Amino acid sequence: MLEANNLVAMFGKKIGIDELILDESNSCTLTFDGIAITIEYLEEKDTFYIYSKVADLPEEQERLAVYEFILEQNCFYKGTGGGALGIEKSFNSIIHTTLFPIQSASENAATRFDALISMHVNTVEAMQSALKNLLIANEPETIANDNLINTAIRI
Repeated sequence: MLEANNLVAMFGKKIGIDELILDESNSCTLTFDGIAITIEYLEEKDTFYIYSKVADLPEEQERLAVYEFILEQNCFYKGTGGGALGIEKSFNSIIHTTLFPIQSASENAATRFDALISMHVNTVEAMQSALKNLLIANEPETIANDNLINTAIRI
């Protein structure tokens, strides 16, 4: 637990929060560029779980496209930065999760932890943008307009 608190404290100093510590539930939540990230330490696994809400689950008729997108991004970690996208039904949300096992960290653990947090935030931003574009492209009005344009070009 000491190493986990030290990593969080060093990270806090780097971002200008001198007294950053894990709370009584072994977690803390920070916001970067409007993205809330929770850093949670599971002592029994000696691992940090870093997670963020990417978006709300869309309406039922749009979910198939979103699920396909999530699976495609998770395949070979194509768009997840080494983390995973999934859904949390109880919150009706799409979540991005990244793990940081402390036992596998070397002497440069603080540098790797900082880089992982940065990659996590960047990945969530990219996923939010990609999902927004996907949902806009799948809106009935957009599809109808695309069909009109394609029809007009054929005439």
